Amino acid sequence: MGASPSAVEQAASELEAILDRDARVRCEAVLAAAAECEAVFARGASRIRAEARERLMLGYPPSLRRVVGLSSLEVPMNKTLGWILDPHERGDASRRGLAEIAKLLDYPVLLDDIQRGSPIVVITETSPDESITSRAPDLTISSPHATLLIENKVNAPQSGFDQYAHYLETLIAWSGEREHRAYLLAPELRERPSGWSGSLTHAQVAEALRPLATDPTLSFWDRVVYALVVNDLDSDRTADRARQIERLLEEGNRLSEVAVATRLSQLLRHPTIDPTSGGI
Repeated sequence: MGASPSAVEQAASELEAILDRDARVRCEAVLAAAAECEAVFARGASRIRAEARERLMLGYPPSLRRVVGLSSLEVPMNKTLGWILDPHERGDASRRGLAEIAKLLDYPVLLDDIQRGSPIVVITETSPDESITSRAPDLTISSPHATLLIENKVNAPQSGFDQYAHYLETLIAWSGEREHRAYLLAPELRERPSGWSGSLTHAQVAEALRPLATDPTLSFWDRVVYALVVNDLDSDRTADRARQIERLLEEGNRLSEVAVATRLSQLLRHPTIDPTSGGI
């Protein structure tokens, strides 16, 4: 015997009430979750803005190369590298930098001499054999048991057909019985010259020296010097990012809070250098 119409209506009414109640519960849950998401986003956006303001307070290192008016040439970079890596100029701080370079090159003989405190000679823009010539390696480093030649190329090819061969011959003759290495340094990774040990990029050297810019065991000014050098070696446009952060923090930039927070977060992902170790 089938259910009466009244029973069907009652069952339908009960089902409708259940569905309505469930819908309200789900709606309330969605609204609660939305409110929580909004609160989380607000806290996150506030934190991102605070971090962005701190980044602007820290600022960014000036370019030593631009200060001397030669923004794209090799000489100021070579002089700067030769100065910071010369123990006669910066003492133990220079040895720390030389050690990082030796580790980067996996050059244990040179690293051992550096860490033992052996005499280190750094020569910049001058032939190591003291010959009078218009061509001289950019940077040569010597210790009792090792020598290292680094030729830096910025937007320039080999000078003449035999520049690299000539430098290698000079290095070998100057090194004598010592182990010798020669590396080509450039903003981009270039083909290794014949007979040379390898090629390096400015970014690789920057990453090797970057920890020294924030190392609390070094003096403040030594950290600052390394920060300047890393900034010049790293092609990343730090100053441009700072200007973008400033514009995003300005009132009335016509962007939504979501867009501002998202863009600031992207900009803040790039590493910065704080030689004060958070003391700003």
